[in-house]
Amino acid sequence: MNPTGKIKEQKHYRQYAGHPALHFCWHLRIGFYRSVGTERMWAYTRFFYNCYFSHYLKAREEILADYFLDATVKKQANTHHRALRRLFESRQPDEKSLGRLEERLEAFVFFERKTLSKEPSLRRRTNDVSRNPKVIALPLTWHDRYWELE
Repeated sequence: MNPTGKIKEQKHYRQYAGHPALHFCWHLRIGFYRSVGTERMWAYTRFFYNCYFSHYLKAREEILADYFLDATVKKQANTHHRALRRLFESRQPDEKSLGRLEERLEAFVFFERKTLSKEPSLRRRTNDVSRNPKVIALPLTWHDRYWELE
């Protein structure tokens, strides 16, 4: 059963459902749909960033620094990283910023899947990131699970 009732799950969320960042995006969309207060959603956003995503970005940047890739791909990845950091660290907890963050994070995940996963040895190294204890999907322990409310 779809947890949001009227929201239809999109194909790409099913396809990449294992990525914690896409789960996070889905939680934000549910929050928008249910008109959850932006303060509650920003509290979850800060938790997600501090406990998971900042470590994830750092690990990805270390891999990109060590691995020879096309300069354009590295530049695109670093641009995504900088933009995401700015959005996560934003001091304006408003709905517009949350919407931009959700869109940018989703685009980053699909960029990563499409571009960075083409190289087999890089794919092995990036899979090691998810085994790193600091990069475990901790947002599942968040106390205010507004996306589960009816």
